[in-house]
Amino acid sequence: MTSTKGSPELTILMVENEEDTACLLEFVLQKNGYRVIHSNNGNHAKNLISAMNPPDAVLLDMTLPDTTGLDLLDYLRTQHHWQTTPVALLTTNAESLDSGRAARLGVRDYILKPVSPTRLAMRVNRLLAESQRKQTRVA
Repeated sequence: MTSTKGSPELTILMVENEEDTACLLEFVLQKNGYRVIHSNNGNHAKNLISAMNPPDAVLLDMTLPDTTGLDLLDYLRTQHHWQTTPVALLTTNAESLDSGRAARLGVRDYILKPVSPTRLAMRVNRLLAESQRKQTRVA
């Protein structure tokens, strides 16, 4: 990663099954300069995770038609190169989350839906900035 502001080399994997929400999120992220790879269910997301290099960040919906966001995140963390990929959960109700499990799986942020375009861009920029600072300290 070279920048925390959206740029073509920064990629976000977005796993969101609600079409309207996915279109809005993708539009906002692309408008802010991010490359977006979208999956609308857990099985497709697992195939992507198995086949692609880790993105710069993952936005993961908690309620998918074929799995839960935390179950998918558990799978993601078993993939060697994905273990430190920053993840933010998309949810309509943060209080219903298993926050202990989410923390053990390395969730960095929760983004409540519906989300405003400004807030989404701000949260993603912050997620990437925190990840970049962490990588810089390790290097």
